[in-house]
Amino acid sequence: MVELDLPRDAEAVILPAGSRPDLRIAPVKVTVPADPWGLPEPPQSGTVTQIDLTGVFDNDGVTTEMYYGDGDFDGSGRTYPMAQLPQTGETTDNGIAFLFTNGSEGTNNNNVVAAGQEITVPQGAYAKLHVLGAGDTAAVTVPAVVRYADGTSDTAQLTLTNWLASGPENGETEAVTTSQIHTRTGPLATKAAVFHQVIELDASRQLTTITLTAPDGAARAHVFALSLEQ
Repeated sequence: MVELDLPRDAEAVILPAGSRPDLRIAPVKVTVPADPWGLPEPPQSGTVTQIDLTGVFDNDGVTTEMYYGDGDFDGSGRTYPMAQLPQTGETTDNGIAFLFTNGSEGTNNNNVVAAGQEITVPQGAYAKLHVLGAGDTAAVTVPAVVRYADGTSDTAQLTLTNWLASGPENGETEAVTTSQIHTRTGPLATKAAVFHQVIELDASRQLTTITLTAPDGAARAHVFALSLEQ
């Protein structure tokens, strides 16, 4: 039996005679190469420019528990639940920050339905376009047009999975998920998501505008946020 009298907040470590292990708290040394586990995805490199889309928002896809009747994301009155979405301001996925707009009580819009809107961006050399969005009744592809300062342009195929799909179907990540959606009569226990899609750009040219061209078919593409990575 070892009995020690310790003052308040003191502690003792008892070791076998002749031993003195290193008790510092530090990362465990990797001895055998292996896949990482239990860790978030590594952040993407580069400087991120967040694009303010509030001036082109034209759809209210979010409602509160106080009133289910003012939004309509998919054409049938169903919406994302506000309480399970990020607060208005900045949200991050895979190290990329976005200007996400949660909305507020009433008919305030919080996303844009791709229909030919031209978005002016701070001119710069960007390597990637990051998009938060979803299709409403099916997966959807937006043939977005990116224009450069030298007068040239490219078509960037922006594909977004249906908001009620079980998971990403087009190489995205799930930036936001909810455990329910709202209908006009109340909540429904159905998973929904907002997806993070990445589009490669030509960093050798100066990007000036992005046009969200309307997709073919009945399904619509809803864009919540755009960010550009240098």
